[in-house]
Amino acid sequence: MTKTTETTTGKTMVTGIPFEGFYETWSDDKIEDMAGLSERYFEYWSDENPQREEETKTNGFATWKIPAETNEEYIQRRDDDFDAIRDTTDYNNLRNEFAAGYVERFADDNSIELKYESLTSPKEYNFTTDRIFAYITKAEVLRLYNSLDQDKLDELIKEKFTSYDGFMSYYTPDQHQWGPVETWDHNQVETIIECAIVDNISDDGLGWYIANLMEDFYR
Repeated sequence: MTKTTETTTGKTMVTGIPFEGFYETWSDDKIEDMAGLSERYFEYWSDENPQREEETKTNGFATWKIPAETNEEYIQRRDDDFDAIRDTTDYNNLRNEFAAGYVERFADDNSIELKYESLTSPKEYNFTTDRIFAYITKAEVLRLYNSLDQDKLDELIKEKFTSYDGFMSYYTPDQHQWGPVETWDHNQVETIIECAIVDNISDDGLGWYIANLMEDFYR
């Protein structure tokens, strides 16, 4: 897939930005939090909805007992309530909202001019994951490119685009064969961004960076 977009002035490109996806990640937990389905909401629900004890009722003519709720019944009642929330939650909307917020904060944190374009998600997560795309001007791409240590960029390109058993690269791992920077596609431009921000990512990795950047992001 080549994801490129030109405006009428021909000055805007599309790039991917570093993102670990939603599947079994901190970002997925944040989406659950936004939907009201995180662990702390389970705890809140449990506090507000205690397991029912045996209850005696009367209508003035008769008295009867309602048996205590079993642990299995209690868990089933809780799960039914949360299933109902999940069934009515627009997860696509939440993920797009999160992705747009991430682009904005990522851009501010790294002093890169970006504007949210789209989020793509695979049908299956076997081989790929969610990707976030943003608009970036050609002038900004050139500014970033010219600011880089070219040896570090060459190393990153070789690391990302060299074929090996189980991975077939569609790019030569030599940037000098890629043509003018203004013609690079979203994967190539994303590599420039990755190289530009590498010093901002701690040894804990991208996941922790995203968590710290977005920890107070709520709907």
